Amino acid sequence: MSDLKIPGTRYLVGGAVRDELLGIKPTERDWVIVGANPDTMIEAGFIPVGKAYPVYLHPETFEEHALARTEIKIGPGHGGFSFTNDSNVTLEQDLRRRDLTINAMAKSDAGELIDPYGGQRDLAAKALRHVSDAFAEDPLRCFRVARFAAQLPDFHIAPATLELVRSMHAQLHELSAERVWNEWVKAVEENAPHRFYEVLSDAQITEPWFHELALGSLAATHKERDLTRQGTFALIGWLHSEEQLDTFFDRLMAPRKAKSLALQVCQTGRLFEHFDQLDNERAIDLLDKTGAFHGDSRFETFLDALSCVTDIDAKTIRKLRKMLRKVTATVEQGPLYGQTLRRNRINKLNEIRGAL
Repeated sequence: MSDLKIPGTRYLVGGAVRDELLGIKPTERDWVIVGANPDTMIEAGFIPVGKAYPVYLHPETFEEHALARTEIKIGPGHGGFSFTNDSNVTLEQDLRRRDLTINAMAKSDAGELIDPYGGQRDLAAKALRHVSDAFAEDPLRCFRVARFAAQLPDFHIAPATLELVRSMHAQLHELSAERVWNEWVKAVEENAPHRFYEVLSDAQITEPWFHELALGSLAATHKERDLTRQGTFALIGWLHSEEQLDTFFDRLMAPRKAKSLALQVCQTGRLFEHFDQLDNERAIDLLDKTGAFHGDSRFETFLDALSCVTDIDAKTIRKLRKMLRKVTATVEQGPLYGQTLRRNRINKLNEIRGAL
């Protein structure tokens, strides 16, 4: 650490403290500063960022430092809070507004652990428990609890917390699509994504964001297979209709590539599962439709994702693709060129299959 003087008293907070106690190396560190204000932070050299409430970046480590704050819900949505972050806000007040007790611990620069709400107790008990009634002020915490269940699959949700989550179902429509999407994508990359879907079902919080999904089938497949993010999109496509995919991905304002991958799996995945049973013309048309003869990486991404959720013979398909991409047509560009190229590829595939 440099000679930069920290105004007030600084504490490491949240996930970094929790992970240290669990023996996990933290991926990032967040700090709270007590006894400072915006002016003293800027005077000390910290860089202000954030719009909703003041957060400051350390000018050398670029780690986030936030002033201790309290908040009051004054309206719907993520922006419907009034914040107090003057130098009189205590660390305990700041920690009380956090979601779960295991995320409401702090550690001083001297190494002292501050745990006013029983986070250590709940780590030992493997319990996901809300800190206070302030939990109910942000409905995204329903999905955060589900995500922490996916991250820490041997933890259980405390009964009172599960009941509180159930009671918040009517607030979920207040959330922005971006916040729900981000929470879901994080969850499917955790240790046990199936727990996310199980919590949605147990807590009865599928409406309005996830209600068309086959949650039981999603959970079962995640238990059996280790899926990448693209594999998860492929699984969504494998299990649902085009209409369901359009509705789900549009509601979440998903990135175009995610929706396109899911739709491609929905439309062509089962054909690839039985690729060796297709006649030569259908096989070439399928490869062409899915971009196998293009020079970019989209087909490889599709094939990798499809391999996550099915037992297709991806090795053979890749080998055929490599040979078929070398096929050319000795005519000038135009309608006749495409027809000739297609016919030459069909003939080449027939030749390859005949030699096997």
